[in-house]
Amino acid sequence: MNPRSSSWRATGSALAIVLTACQGAPASPVADASPAVARAPTAVPDAGPPAREEPRLCTVLARVMASELDAFARLRGRPLAAGRWLGRATLPGTERCTIEGEAWPGARYSCAGAPFATTPQDGAEGAFETLAEELDQCLDSPIWFPRTWRRGNAFEFAMGERLQAWTDYSTAPPSQVVLKMQQDATGSAYRMMVDLQAVP
Repeated sequence: MNPRSSSWRATGSALAIVLTACQGAPASPVADASPAVARAPTAVPDAGPPAREEPRLCTVLARVMASELDAFARLRGRPLAAGRWLGRATLPGTERCTIEGEAWPGARYSCAGAPFATTPQDGAEGAFETLAEELDQCLDSPIWFPRTWRRGNAFEFAMGERLQAWTDYSTAPPSQVVLKMQQDATGSAYRMMVDLQAVP
């Protein structure tokens, strides 16, 4: 064997060992990856309890009608006069409710809105139609089963007063929800009224 060839081989082998030592062990794919950057957890934070939903007309109306057979006794608030109380549940769109009568079927739950117009053309008519539509949608929903509410004809009276009634004939005597637009006691403004009562 040529001594010079052996010398070159030895030198080449030594050089390969030195290069390998300098480079270190072959890097794994994980070692080559860039260092991980700290990130906030991706989980959705706890939002806490759901926001309280404002009472809707239908929810409150169903609650009031559920106490009809006991003459709304569970909803009686502060006494106002003999056989008359302040109602504990106020229908959205009204500002004050009262209960009149101590026994069913003579008891009535009546809610009055704020005075808001001096003539029907000042906005009372539009407000009446809006509230009538809301009541119509509510009383047509399945939550009332087995009760069935039927919308009657609307009536218009002198001075722009109006009345719309829904009647449930599944009870005896029938129950009614009556929406009225009428002048207040002073005759200077109109109010929306919603009465809940049994038909005499």
